[in-house]
Amino acid sequence: VSTQSTWDLGVTRASNKGCVGIPIRLYDTGLAFVSCHLTSDSSSCKKISRNKDIADILQNLQMGHDFVGFDFPDQHHHTFIMGDLNYRINMNLEDVLENIDHKRYNNILQNDELMKEMSDGRILSGFQEHRITFPPTYKWKKSLSDGDASSRYVTSTTATDGKTAERVPSYTDRILWRSLPDVAERLRCSSYDICEQVSCSDHKPVRAALKLRIERKQRLHYTLAKSVYVINLMGLQVVSLDGTEMRVQGFDLLFPLPSEDALQGMHKLLELDSALNQSNEPPSSNIHHFSSDSLLEIQCREHWSIISTFHILLKVVLPNGNCGGQAIIPLRFYLKTESTSTHFFQEVHRAGTKVGQLLGHIRAYSKPCNNVNTYCTFTNSSIVGTGFENIQSLTRTSTV
Repeated sequence: VSTQSTWDLGVTRASNKGCVGIPIRLYDTGLAFVSCHLTSDSSSCKKISRNKDIADILQNLQMGHDFVGFDFPDQHHHTFIMGDLNYRINMNLEDVLENIDHKRYNNILQNDELMKEMSDGRILSGFQEHRITFPPTYKWKKSLSDGDASSRYVTSTTATDGKTAERVPSYTDRILWRSLPDVAERLRCSSYDICEQVSCSDHKPVRAALKLRIERKQRLHYTLAKSVYVINLMGLQVVSLDGTEMRVQGFDLLFPLPSEDALQGMHKLLELDSALNQSNEPPSSNIHHFSSDSLLEIQCREHWSIISTFHILLKVVLPNGNCGGQAIIPLRFYLKTESTSTHFFQEVHRAGTKVGQLLGHIRAYSKPCNNVNTYCTFTNSSIVGTGFENIQSLTRTSTV
């Protein structure tokens, strides 16, 4: 881990159920690790509670330099979610035990709640899991790993009213991950298995070995850059899953992402200084709001080899002010050549659920740099026909 790494702890709903997360920055790559313990029980209403737990975590967990109001997985290049997720198997007990004895795990997984909810698009859009080739992780008899399945698993439970019910072995303990689209090929899982030798719990922990390629680019201080790159976003529209255009009030933009920001540490110092001095003037921010009928101009004093690897995070703001979802735009996909307008479309998701697509045009070009202290500025321009007016609008500047 390099000296450029940062470690900050984030916690949400830290009681019996909840999660804890930690971000790590390796050079310009952002990683987020989250360990969860979700709502238990096998009833159908508890599955809905688990889905809500996941949505709450994605929306409300804030770690380190994350920005409030944006789902945390889009603020990191790679996100890992693991723990006792408590999703169950909807299958007859005897059939599950027979399939365990014959190692026909695929038959069991066809009835796995988590896989079903993910494939139906209700939770964890974009997340994946390595192929499972091991028996269910819960509920094992402690200190016993030999014999057939019926002797290894606890297959009944007693309710508070004294009645006995079947307990079906399930894959409650999981490891999932998600990468931003343009860096997904850098992460590979080489193994995923169960730790049967651990006998101190009725859960068997799972482990995964993943290989991640980290690129370390030579990044000169931005004040040495002689040019500023201008990125234009225009013609943005959001299309719902049913094909209709979503009515929006505007967009909140986050740029650069925390792990890509040359002034990340300075932003936090400015926020701390503002809080300590009870200043009414908000500190410089990476977040900028613009209306749906605007042409947005981003000026960033960064080298092309760096800025072309950045990401733009957009949050859709509905007419009532609520969040309609968010989308990540990998500049690596669209900034191939300078001054060329490129059409783009990216998935829009909210709390891990796909809700539509974001469409628009993007272009980038360079121009001489005038302000030696400016790193990044944002400007809105009202669009009329093919031209635009009201150039100044709102500009925010990050300075040394």
